[in-house]
Amino acid sequence: TTLSKMVQEGSCQLDSEDIVYIMTALATNGRSQYIKHLLQVLVQDETPLEGDEFYQDTNINIDMILPKPSNINIGMKHYSVGITSCLAENDIDTALEVLEMMKRKGLSPSPRTLQEIALAYSRLALDNAALEAKQLRKMAKLKNSSRKRMKALYQNDNRRISMVRAQSAVEIVQSLENPDPYLLSTVAKACSSAGLWHESRKMLQGVHAIAVEEEVQTAAGDNLPFPTTTAAATAFRRLPGLHRNLLKLCASRGNVTAALWFVDDIQRLSSRLQLVSGDLLSNSEFEASQAEITTLSSYLASNSTLMLSSSSPDIAFNMISQMLNTQSKANAYRSGVGMKGEDWKLLMIAASKCGHWKVCLGTLQFLRPYLEATNPAMISVSNEEYLSREYERLARSLTSAVLCFEMRSQYAWAVRAIDDWIDWSGRRPRKEAVLSAFRILAARGRGSEVSTLLSRVLQVPPSEGGRTGGTAEGEIAYEQILFVSAITFLHNNGLYEDADELFVAGVSAGHLPFELATQSDDIEESLTVDLHGMNTAFAHSAVRVALQQEVQSASWDKAQSDLNTEGEMWETDMIIVTGRGRNSAQNLRPVLRPEVQRMLLEEFYPPLSTVSVPGNM
Repeated sequence: TTLSKMVQEGSCQLDSEDIVYIMTALATNGRSQYIKHLLQVLVQDETPLEGDEFYQDTNINIDMILPKPSNINIGMKHYSVGITSCLAENDIDTALEVLEMMKRKGLSPSPRTLQEIALAYSRLALDNAALEAKQLRKMAKLKNSSRKRMKALYQNDNRRISMVRAQSAVEIVQSLENPDPYLLSTVAKACSSAGLWHESRKMLQGVHAIAVEEEVQTAAGDNLPFPTTTAAATAFRRLPGLHRNLLKLCASRGNVTAALWFVDDIQRLSSRLQLVSGDLLSNSEFEASQAEITTLSSYLASNSTLMLSSSSPDIAFNMISQMLNTQSKANAYRSGVGMKGEDWKLLMIAASKCGHWKVCLGTLQFLRPYLEATNPAMISVSNEEYLSREYERLARSLTSAVLCFEMRSQYAWAVRAIDDWIDWSGRRPRKEAVLSAFRILAARGRGSEVSTLLSRVLQVPPSEGGRTGGTAEGEIAYEQILFVSAITFLHNNGLYEDADELFVAGVSAGHLPFELATQSDDIEESLTVDLHGMNTAFAHSAVRVALQQEVQSASWDKAQSDLNTEGEMWETDMIIVTGRGRNSAQNLRPVLRPEVQRMLLEEFYPPLSTVSVPGNM
């Protein structure tokens, strides 16, 4: 309004620079859609109307500046500012319209303008990918048939907005002669979010090439084509974040193939930087040295017989360790540039989601030095809280690996992985990993190995803090969860005797809250077993063990036994409290009572009859 009054009064004479400020102000105030209209009027592609929407909304009468067009020369700068101002507000449609106007005038957009457009496309692709991921999470809550149908349509739709935006950004980058490293990084993340893994890898390799070139020129003492404070140097410092971001996307999507691509590229970058910093090589020598670089991740993926050709897990682990030693120095060249513990964890998560157990097995060895760095017995750092925090960042790795071993029925590797994890970290593994190993061992009928593994885990003293340390108020103890779960898995697979042995061991060690109550009066004595809060498997073992122990320690009426030809008689009654099913998931229908009655009739000889206490039904 003020500008319009100044022009009308003649106190303000607009020039070309003023138009730049006007377009910037329009975009800043959320009116970027009028930038195209303004440029069309200024180049006289459109006749201004005082009553049109532009005038009503902005109160700027362009007629006041049109009588002297010689003062306003619309050129490359105005179009570029118009495009970048629109992109700054994520108004890409107006920006593209201004770009078309620019081309019709015979003007070519500058590289900076194209980079801004590519960045805008990338930002939109990231936003749309987040919305599409949210849509997929909603699909997961639907019924199976609807979910499968909608997910298939979603995955087969090559016209998803995020994919289209990311592909447009890639095309613009490919048209640039020297794209900025920050642009390449942003487009790489956008492509990964949209599922364009090949394109994302190309962008990542472009960033790596710039980083190597910078290091080569630095080692040679040449002047860099850009100062160390420019986006190139910043992109080099942000490489660890870019690597982590791409691997996180692979882990969330369960794409181990793309994860291995990125890991290979990261290892090659670290190796190249080490070669450059060690000796300044000629171009031919440098290219020849790259052909000799072999990454372990790609080796594991291409040699499927590596794990199966060995006669025991120990031999295979030794083979992997030898290969790891040949690659370790290359990965430790620059702090943060090579693969780190959390990066290997993300690779393992991606491999676990798609069942690639060989990659999980090989990746565990890469985690060893990072786990040993959190072992209080191996280092002199006294800050237990810091060590626990660092350990928890890696703890999910074992869970992902063991879950993958369970999926592929590799029970021996599951046990070996947990055993090595304990040796390396000196800490108890997360309960999810141990329970997964219990499940697969019980399913394979190896009840004794469940007991052995449980004993091995509990031999490790609990650490302060973390998810395996002290129990907070209201939480179930780590030991109790392991015992109850192990008993449940053994029971579900018909290994009743092994389940009973674990039950006795847990009660004896004080990890299971169970106690037999004996009540007696002048007439008779009774034994009470309270099963409140127990699941079916735990109650099954509790009743069996209680009966066995009572029979072994009970007093027998020898006189009655001598008179009774059918054998000895047990003179103690047992009261089994099962509850009324108020907390049952089956609408107040009791679960334990019918199961206990069935067990007493079918699993004991002679069958044991039961009588319900009146008033307790």
